[in-house]
This record gives sequence, C-alpha cells and structure tokens, in this order.
Amino acid sequence: MSTVADARLALLLDHPWLATALLRLPLVEVADAVLVPTLATDGRAIYYEPGFCASLTLAELQFCVAHELMHCLLDHMGRLGTRDAELWNVAVDLVVNRMLEECGFTVPAGALRDGQGLSVGELTAEEVYDRLIQQMSQRLGAERVRKWLSERRASRLADGHADVGGDGAKLSRFRPEDAPSGEELAVIRGRVVQASQGVHRGWERGNGKVELGRSGRSRVPWEQLLASFLTGLQRNDYRWFPPAKRHLWRGLVLPSLAVSGPAHVVVAIDTSGSMSAGLLRRILAEIDGLRRSWISQLTVIDCDAEVQNVRVYEAFEPIDFEAFELRGRGGTSFVPVFAWLEERLAGMDGPVPDVLVFFTDGYGEFPEEEPCLPVCWIMPEGDCREVPFGQVIPMDVHG
Repeated sequence: MSTVADARLALLLDHPWLATALLRLPLVEVADAVLVPTLATDGRAIYYEPGFCASLTLAELQFCVAHELMHCLLDHMGRLGTRDAELWNVAVDLVVNRMLEECGFTVPAGALRDGQGLSVGELTAEEVYDRLIQQMSQRLGAERVRKWLSERRASRLADGHADVGGDGAKLSRFRPEDAPSGEELAVIRGRVVQASQGVHRGWERGNGKVELGRSGRSRVPWEQLLASFLTGLQRNDYRWFPPAKRHLWRGLVLPSLAVSGPAHVVVAIDTSGSMSAGLLRRILAEIDGLRRSWISQLTVIDCDAEVQNVRVYEAFEPIDFEAFELRGRGGTSFVPVFAWLEERLAGMDGPVPDVLVFFTDGYGEFPEEEPCLPVCWIMPEGDCREVPFGQVIPMDVHG
C-alpha cells in the first residue's frame, strides 16, 4: 500500500526539478470522502483522502500528486474568471495531463487525454477552453465535449479544483497557516521553470513552456515579486560557499553558518544603446524604492559591452539616485558583469554577493557557464526574452 509520502519521495527522486514546489506546497490529509473524494487543490495546498490514495499504485499516486502540483504552479484556480467551472476543469486537465506526459509520466487509464478532434499541442488552458466552446456549437464537437465531461465525472481519478468560494471556503479550514502566498508561488514557479530547463525538451517545445508563461503573467506587481525573491533567500543552514574563513588558515575547508536574508545584493544595469533614457530613469527610481526591502550591502554596476562603473554602498548608507550619471550607451554583453562577480567571489573581499539582479532588455551576449549564485533578470513586460539561467520577472514600464 502506497502513501502520499511515498509518492512525494518518489517524485523527488525521479523528477528533482519539481523539488522546490514539492517541498513547499503542503499535502493535507482530509478524511472526508464527501468533501474530498480523491485529491483536490485550492491553488495553495494539496488535499487528499487517505482511503482513496491507499487504493492506487505508487505510479498512479505519483501522477495524481504531480497533477495537483501543476494546477497550483499554473494558477488554474485563479485563472478561472467567469468561465464555466466544469468545462474549465476539462480544459485544465487536458493541459496538465499533456504536460506530464511530455515530462515522462505515464498517464493512468481513466485520465483525460487530448485527441478526438482536439490536440492540446502548444495551446494554453484558455485556448483549450475556447476550442471546447467552439466545438459545443458543432454537432460532432458537442458530442465529444459531452463525452469528456461524462468521463471526467465518472473517472475514479477525477480531482477537485476549488475556487475561493464554495468547496474552496470549506477546504480553507484545513489549509495550514504556512501555505505559500500568491507572491511566493510566483517565485516557486520561476524556480521550477529554471530547474526544468534542458530536462524535458519535449515539454519545452510543447505546451508546457507556453502554459507556464501564461501562468507567469501574474497579477502581483513585479516589485512585490522581486522583493519576495530577495527576502526568500533565507540562509538558515550551513553552506559550502563561502567556506568558514576562520578555519582557512589551518588548511581546513569547512562550511560556514549562513545568515538570514541576502547580505550583499548586486544590481547590474544594462546601459547599452538599446535601453532608452526613460527606461533607465524608471529603473533607478525602482531600485531606490526596492532598496527598502532589504538591509544589506548594495553594489550597483553600469555595464554595456564592458563594466563602465561600480558603486558600493553599505547597508544603511543613503543613496541619491537622482544624481546618478549612468555610463555606457555602447553595445551589449552580460559577460563582463559575471566576470566581475567571479573575481569578487574568488577574492572573498568583504561580504560575498548573495544574488545578482540584472535590469536589461535581454538583448546581449550571455556567459557560457551558469554562476554559483541566484540571478534575477528584470525585463520590460511584453518583451521578455529567453535566458539560459536565472529567473525572469517582467517589469511594467508604464506603471
């Protein structure tokens, strides 16, 4: 007999790119087969009925937990809007099951599959829903949609997608207080996207990347996402880099005790010719506001095709951003900033950089190797480009 804990452990071993979400989203037992006949989610936690889970094989239970996890990561409950809930459930199940299949999961018998006149392909859940609505106006199409609705109602794997009202309100009493917020889910989503890069090529070519992109268009202001990203860098354990300095003279390389929050934030500003003066002014204003989100040393780097200027400020040192004169306006390369970081990391002179926040339009040369610290790219909304590593947060340039 398999348990949900067994399924989560198996998922961690078989699909480590899901680890951040698996370890953060609560798995809540609800011994109420009327409220939760199988599994359910409200977007912030996963609820399961223990008797039903005991009836599944380990592979089936793995699939079910991953299925609920993807609903949370893709914000399918928050994206319902005014759509018909039952038809939306069919659309999001078709999308999630296709994504999991592209990730190497075996879709159990009885789970909804695309085909029969509808190929999910690279469609988002909204686009699948619209296709279902279109099919409802056709005789054969309507028969297929009714068949899917009937199959979902009768399926032993049918899960619950609870919104904020109705069953969602009933489930909320079981939700742990430490369940992730919408802002934290956005950060988790970004880390899952980063961890999945290069792992599942079929998924990246298919609807997975498109669907994650749609879910990433968060209603949370980008400033809150960045602040959550920075404050989420909690150092509450030992880490090997940097090593404990007090033992280096003895020839011993031992882990250092980490501290809470980033001690040194590096902000790089793309000052190449493709960045407008208005956008650069907006960036400086936002850095000024976001500096209040953390108490740490701040390094600001101007860089176009090379590092043009470096300013270092202590934690409580006042900064007059209005007096900034950014240098650059040439070509674009991100490589010099990462070379500068490597020198500082190797030298360990002062607080070691904990995170790099790069404001850019994304047009430039990236380094060949991924750095050993978190990277957050801030790009204009609507023009976010692909990056080989790190998390991208779209910035509303008109706000």
